Amino acid sequence: MLKDWAREAYLQRNFNCAESVLWAANRAYGLGLPAEGQKLIGGFGGGLACGSTCGALCGAMAVLGFLRMGENAHATPGFREECAALSAAFRARLGALDCRELTSKYKREDGTRCLETVLLACEVLEEQLQKAGALEPQPGPGIRLLTTRLVLRDHCWGDLETHHALFSHPVAMCYLPDIMTHSLEESRANLRAAIREIDAPRRRLVFLRLELRDTGEHVGEAGYTVTEETPAGKLAGMGYFLRPGFWGQGYCPEAVEALLGYAFTQGGVYRMSCGCLKENTRSERVMVKCGMIKEAERQAAQWHDGAFKDRLEYRLLREEWKP
Repeated sequence: MLKDWAREAYLQRNFNCAESVLWAANRAYGLGLPAEGQKLIGGFGGGLACGSTCGALCGAMAVLGFLRMGENAHATPGFREECAALSAAFRARLGALDCRELTSKYKREDGTRCLETVLLACEVLEEQLQKAGALEPQPGPGIRLLTTRLVLRDHCWGDLETHHALFSHPVAMCYLPDIMTHSLEESRANLRAAIREIDAPRRRLVFLRLELRDTGEHVGEAGYTVTEETPAGKLAGMGYFLRPGFWGQGYCPEAVEALLGYAFTQGGVYRMSCGCLKENTRSERVMVKCGMIKEAERQAAQWHDGAFKDRLEYRLLREEWKP
């Protein structure tokens, strides 16, 4: 994944070698660096712009520092040795540390320029981080569902920036204060929980990212939580929410129909429950459109926005589901 992001940065976004490694790591590892952080590494490209130490190695070293340093380098036991190990591994893999030597060996005139150097730097960085135990576990391929307009897929660390933008959005999360986040660290923890579930032997959380098929733009989230397992199948509770810019365009029913299909045919779910506050008419319309059946209207069942409010409960059983 790191190399994929680095290739995009270098070839499509026109970042230099140093910027590409840092940008790629920010997305692959969920570092949470703001866009302005790229400015700190830009001057290291081209071997400090004079053919000296390789910019890709400098970018890799910056990532190592971010993930491994404490308050400062001198106060971090073993950090100097890890930096030396990264440099040694880089030299062993590529044959040199300096840009002018590497350019003569790896630079291409086919438009890819120093891409090979950037990708090799990513390989070395990832190997050294794994040895140091500095990487979050990378998930397997996970779930990927396609609809007419959407991709529903499991999360990856590269989602952090847009994940945080949605989960901390006061309008989008108006009816979900219990999972709304208030800092990047809270969003990172939320994303971490979703990623760790992907390879779980008995997966409990199936929450998927919704993206437009043609552009990859983040639309929202949809998924379910398994609350109980029975001989007949799993009992689960479903939820969904979109970025406000995508409301009212039919994306939510489209995603929920695909999710229900997966749950009943591949996820082992027998009963799916869902609910909303009575005033949240948009959410109720999604349940109705997807064939869910109203079971209850509970009076003053939930405290929300300073008052008790009525809540609606819907369900769908496997035999009631219509593909």
